[in-house]
Amino acid sequence: MAVFGCNYQGDIAPSQVISTLEDELAIAEEAGADIEYFSLADTMGQATPLRIECVLDEVRSRWPDTPIALHLHDTRGLAVAAVIYLPYISIWALKANKNNRHGGVHRARRLLRLRAEICRRRAREAE
Repeated sequence: MAVFGCNYQGDIAPSQVISTLEDELAIAEEAGADIEYFSLADTMGQATPLRIECVLDEVRSRWPDTPIALHLHDTRGLAVAAVIYLPYISIWALKANKNNRHGGVHRARRLLRLRAEICRRRAREAE
């Protein structure tokens, strides 16, 4: 499932994400596997900051102690907006698609550098 929207299914409701995570946790439990974190993927490049915030709010309200990683694609240029917004929604890890046809490795590196700089500025401001 594309967590933040799908070219075929359209918008993905946060409740669908919760249901899928519940199913996956049940499968993991049955197999005796421990889930250390959730990795939510923007497979179609539709993750706007608002969509990310809505999904993360729902996931965190259900599993507040489970770390969350995001995998964002910049297919439509939305990953840049999301990365700028991310310092305000505290995530555990950010994964970037380094090999997409709309910017490749250089865009992913820029995104990660931008995210790191925003985090450094926020840390300095908090001192």
